[in-house]
Amino acid sequence: MKPLLLLFVTVAGSALGYIAMRAPEPNYAPPVPVAVPVVLTEDPPSDCRVVQIEVDGMCCDGCAAKLYGVLTSVAAVREASVDFILGRAEVVVPSDYDSEPLIAALNFEKYEARSIIP
Repeated sequence: MKPLLLLFVTVAGSALGYIAMRAPEPNYAPPVPVAVPVVLTEDPPSDCRVVQIEVDGMCCDGCAAKLYGVLTSVAAVREASVDFILGRAEVVVPSDYDSEPLIAALNFEKYEARSIIP
C-alpha cells in the first residue's frame, strides 16, 4: 500500500510542478484610485441647486469613492463631491429635481443617508 501512495504523491507533485512552470507570469495591477472631489469645483448654474446629504458609515477614501460612483451614476447629477471626514456629500442637480432618489441610492450596505439641505 505504501509504494502505491508514494507513486500517487510523486505523480501528483510532478503534475503540479509542471503546471506551475508553465503558468504565465502574473500581471495583476492594483486598481487606480479614483480622485474623489471633496468640494464642488464651482457655483452651480442658475437652473441648478446644491443638495447636501449627510451619510453615516463612511470611514475612508474607499467609502467616499464608492459613494461618489453611486452619485455620479444618477442621471440628473451634474457634479458631486464626497467628504468622508465630514460624512457629507454635495450634489448639483436641476432645481426641479426631487432629492429622494439620491437619498435612496446612498442607503445601501452600511451607509445611511439623509438630506441636510433639500
